[in-house]
Amino acid sequence: MASAHRKNRLLLSASAIAVALLWSAPAGAAEESDSTRIGPQVAQNEALPVRNLEPRRGETVRERERPELDPLGIHAGSFFIFPSVTLSESYNDNIFADPNNEESDLITTVSPGLTVRSDWGRHALRLSAGVDAGFYADNDDENFVDYNLGGVGILDITRATSLRGEAGYQHLHEERDSADDADGIEPTEYDRVDLGVALRHAIGRFSGQIGAEYQDLDFDNVPAGGGVTNINDDRYRDRVRGTVRIGYEVSPSYEFFVDGFVDRVEYDQNIVGLNYNRDSDGYGASAGVSLDLGGVTFGDVYFGYRERDYDEPSLGDTDGFALGGELTWNVTGLTTVIASASGEIQETTVTDGLVEASGRFVTAFGLRVDHELLRNLILGARINYANQDYEGISREDDVFGGGLNALYMMNRNFQLRAGYSYRERDSDAPGEDFSENLLSLGLRLQY
Repeated sequence: MASAHRKNRLLLSASAIAVALLWSAPAGAAEESDSTRIGPQVAQNEALPVRNLEPRRGETVRERERPELDPLGIHAGSFFIFPSVTLSESYNDNIFADPNNEESDLITTVSPGLTVRSDWGRHALRLSAGVDAGFYADNDDENFVDYNLGGVGILDITRATSLRGEAGYQHLHEERDSADDADGIEPTEYDRVDLGVALRHAIGRFSGQIGAEYQDLDFDNVPAGGGVTNINDDRYRDRVRGTVRIGYEVSPSYEFFVDGFVDRVEYDQNIVGLNYNRDSDGYGASAGVSLDLGGVTFGDVYFGYRERDYDEPSLGDTDGFALGGELTWNVTGLTTVIASASGEIQETTVTDGLVEASGRFVTAFGLRVDHELLRNLILGARINYANQDYEGISREDDVFGGGLNALYMMNRNFQLRAGYSYRERDSDAPGEDFSENLLSLGLRLQY
């Protein structure tokens, strides 16, 4: 029965994706709107403009257009098609995130992708598909093939009203450093479906947005050796969320806003071995400011509260205050600094003996710097920290990370990418500490 139920849910989700992509098609010509277009700025038959040395308003050094280096794509009617493939080689000195028996390996990854973007004067549509296939030199049980399909559509109803829809399907594998990893002899695979719709309307200085989101997660069972199978049916769940946001523009540089959400999470089964009903209701509210200081400094900053209440009386409710947002600062035309913070309640099935955590409150901070050393060479550095506090059990994790990266754009069709990253987890739970170094080198072919 559970298998049939799961197939029906996935069929329903796939149908919803198809509908969401179809209704995003253009509705005919009309006056130019002020909504953001998704299409490229330079068509194949247009002369290339002089390169702008400064990021445009709201852009970063890494995001800004480089007409002499950006791929042209394939022009097909009112669409542009951008195919690409990336081949990379990585070295990981602790592929199992093990604190004691560290094992290193080389991983070859092949990642073909395809993006289709509309070039309409009004409305917008973007479709994408991709594959990430990883092959380990010595540990072929760790091999994986991830793939994804998705789309985003914007319907400009009027100059002041727009409707946005998103749909996506992903087949993924769980990383070995996940606290919820089932510890199988191969990675845990799972399917993820995301659907979303949002309606935005502006009246004078006021703006409002309401939205709805749906997410479905289905984890596969995984062999554990010796004829034993780790059952992941108790991790299968879906979430329905409603959102609202109201903003008031004090000036062209500042907008104050309040937002909130309510959601419902429902699990397909109780935890294996524990008769826990993990279904829950979540709530959240924030107040903050969006700022845009001439395109040099821009972003959102908010302060909010999050709470999750569980149907099972023995599971303690999870709540907390959160300071978050993201600020981007274009220090010069060649350097961008991005600072971010967040605080959210996440689902977990981590247990401590016969006691299960109801959830974990994750507070995260990050800092990233990108610098254009040459017109075709971008260097980057980042540091990040996250505190993961598990409710109901005596476990708290501190996760540190950082890295360096380089992007060398040889021409509009070839890019060379290199990177180094470091991760470390310091946990109260025995055997959960680990550190990891990762080196990677990749070549991207794009058109």
